[in-house]
Order: sequence, then C-alpha cells, then structure tokens
Amino acid sequence: LEAAPDTHPAQYNSARIYLAQKNYEKAIELSQQAVKGQFDNYWYHKFLVRALRAGGDIDRAIDAQADLANQFPEKSSEKMDLAELYFKSGNANGGLKILDQLEKEKGVSRLISLRKFEVEKGRENYEEALKSIENLLEIGDTATGIYQRKYEMLYRMGRFEEGISTLNAILDQDPDNGFALLYLADYYKKQNQIEKSDEYLFSAFANPLIEWQGKMNIIQQLLPYADSDATVRGRLTRLLEIFNEAHPNNPEAILLQGRLGGNDASVAATDLEGVRSALEKQPMQIDLWLDLLNASNS
Repeated sequence: LEAAPDTHPAQYNSARIYLAQKNYEKAIELSQQAVKGQFDNYWYHKFLVRALRAGGDIDRAIDAQADLANQFPEKSSEKMDLAELYFKSGNANGGLKILDQLEKEKGVSRLISLRKFEVEKGRENYEEALKSIENLLEIGDTATGIYQRKYEMLYRMGRFEEGISTLNAILDQDPDNGFALLYLADYYKKQNQIEKSDEYLFSAFANPLIEWQGKMNIIQQLLPYADSDATVRGRLTRLLEIFNEAHPNNPEAILLQGRLGGNDASVAATDLEGVRSALEKQPMQIDLWLDLLNASNS
C-alpha cells in the first residue's frame, strides 16, 4: 500500500481498512477512486455501496448500486438489492419499478411477487397486492401460503364470497389446513350460522397437527360467557373434550376443565404434576399459580 498508494488495488484495500476503523468519509473517497480506476471490477462496486450504506448516505448508495446493477446485468440479485435500497429510503415507487423491470426480464417468480405483495400490503394498496398473488397462482404456484395471502387481501377489501371460495380451495388441496378451517368457522359464526361454524371449528380442534395455542386462545375467548349462556357452555365443554383427545394431558386444558366444572379438585386428581410442568414453562402466569394453590388445598 505504501509502494503504490495511487493504484486501484491499494485504494480498495486502504478503503477496507478505513471502513473497519469507521472512518467512513475516507473509505468512501478511496472506494470511489478504486471504482474509477477499474470500473468493470465487481468487488470495487460492491464495496463502494457497502461503504456508503455504512456511512448512512442512502441516496448515494442507491446511485452506486444502480451503477453496479447496470454494469453487471447478469447478476439479478443486484437489482433486487437496488429495489431494497429504494424501499429503505422510503421510495416505494422506485423500488417497485425496479421489481417490475426485473419481472419483465426474468418472468414471474415467488421471490419478486411476494416482495411486491409485502410492499403493497404495507401501503394498504390491497388491489395491487392481490395482483401479485394472482400472478403466482397463474404460473401454478398453489402453495397454501399463497392462497392464505389471497384470502387476506380479499377479506380486507370486503370481497367475502371470493374469500370463502379461496378458503375452500385451500381445503381442496389440504383438508386439514388449520388456517382455512378456523377462518371458515369464524366467518360462519359472524353470519350466525353456528352449526356450520362448529363443523369447521370441531374439525380444526380434532386435528393434533394444528398447534394447540391457537385453539386454547379460542377457548379462553369463550370462557367468560360460559356461566351466563348455556349454549356457549355446551360448545365449550365439547371443544375441551375434542381438544383433550387431540392434545392429551395438556395442563392448561386440565385447569380449564376444572374451572368449567366448578371443581378445582379435579385438577389435583387428574394431573397436578402437569400443572407444575406448565408453571416451569410459564412462571409469570399468575392464574396458573392460583389454580395450583386451589388444587393443592383441595
């Protein structure tokens, strides 16, 4: 570096040293000189962008990243990085324009479409977000997660009937899909079609592959109404029975069943050690401590 400080390899390596020392101004200056000295050097461009980003100069980083993407068009990842810089700067339109260009060059892909979806969703531009998802479905990307995103956008736009069709499409390819079952149950509950709602709800509860925490949240939501509404109490009792078949010896379910039966002693008789195990995992849950105390006294 001392022997030939004005050569671009020396400028590049000196810039790396200055960046490590957090001397961003000097690192940027030398990186720019290195790029100018050998403009077709990929790694010089990359480091200049890195130095500008580290120095907090996002606008110049965008310009440098654009030079990099244009100089090496075969590296599509650089255009993705350029789009991300636009998003980071708050220029969503600029980033989306880059993604549109990339999509025209490379075709529709999950990577690009899902990024466009997230940006448009964040801007509450649900129509455009939906288009990105439908583009994926048109090329045969029918993964459950794609349908779930479609349903979310349709729901937010108030297109409920189309949303229900989308949930049914999920169940056609995945009959045990917890997302679709629970959302259909919720939809029909809001339509006051309780029997139809319970059909989906009970199916979801019976599936041990669907995580138990979501089911427990539903039970907790119903619990306050159990004392005043016999119908809710009956549904809740049935849900707990199905839950226990799918997730036997779950300590939270044991506690709830004891509460529902008005008999805390049933907890002690059934699985007091299971409750203690739950407390080891959730030591800040005061309700668990109170139930354990009551069960122990009983």
